[in-house]
Amino acid sequence: MNSFGNKGMGNESVYSQGFAFCNYLTDRFGNDILPQTSKSISNPFNYSINKVLKNITGINGEKLFVDWKLSLEEKYYNFKDYISDDIIKGEIIQSEGDVNILPSWSPNGESFAFLSNRSNESFFQTDVYMFQLKDSTTTLIAKGIKTAVTWENDYMLIYSKLSEPDSRGSIYFDIYKYNIIENEEERLTYGARLTSPIFIPSQNKIAAISNYDGTSNILISDIDSINFQQITDYDDGSYISSIDIMDNNLVFDLIDNHGRDIYSLDLVNYIITPLSVHYYDEQDPAKYNNGIVSSRDESGIFNLYINTDQESGYITNVLGGAFMPSVSKDGKNHL
Repeated sequence: MNSFGNKGMGNESVYSQGFAFCNYLTDRFGNDILPQTSKSISNPFNYSINKVLKNITGINGEKLFVDWKLSLEEKYYNFKDYISDDIIKGEIIQSEGDVNILPSWSPNGESFAFLSNRSNESFFQTDVYMFQLKDSTTTLIAKGIKTAVTWENDYMLIYSKLSEPDSRGSIYFDIYKYNIIENEEERLTYGARLTSPIFIPSQNKIAAISNYDGTSNILISDIDSINFQQITDYDDGSYISSIDIMDNNLVFDLIDNHGRDIYSLDLVNYIITPLSVHYYDEQDPAKYNNGIVSSRDESGIFNLYINTDQESGYITNVLGGAFMPSVSKDGKNHL
């Protein structure tokens, strides 16, 4: 597993595979197995990982790998057997390409924007498309977009993308507007390092995520007079991957240490409140009525979960995982 011979997600799979195997080793032999293995393999005469693992555990590395593989197959079989009689999933409306992610409904609910890598080779080469419900047409809006987009109104999209190098050759993620009717793009920021913008209709403002030196924070600006100001104060490596607007609050997911939870940020006094904090991971919050819908992995598989004053519970039950929900303004359509 220490040699890369793949492209794109193939290399990422090597990391994931190695991490899972390390978890298996610690579960079976205890936490000391990892530092013992690292110390032993650093010896210039111990060039074989098979021999190192045999010396430490008494079991040949190839046998350990087979045992791990069988344990995974048993785990996945048990999951599948447990939920296979009650699969709940939606209708597939976009399947071209390997990646179709981060949908966002227009205010009138007649279309939605999303990212896709169709026509591109890499998992990470995504562009913004718009799907119209009335005629089921899909239109390319802008290329090279990697994070969530937002709507200012039914014809104006706002997104972040890499700008052209400045005079010193530096490249930043800046915020842009795109007028669908006029087919025109307007740049709003310069050298900003901002991603995942979200429009706040009640205040005519725009918020976005800033990532600097391994830490995320949320910034906000009037949309008619761009001047982003930081409104959170994380400095410890905390990472924010998605935000949404809910009444007078922003809801966002936050990775703190090794868990991901949902928090609420009051847009009046900028106080942060834990909204949904559990032993399992929860991410991708989206407004739904007077609550949120998010993606939880309580069972070991991420599925969409609704939590409001009137109702709570899972709305999907899939084998692979359900992520990145978006709810139309009337609450009838979910993506």
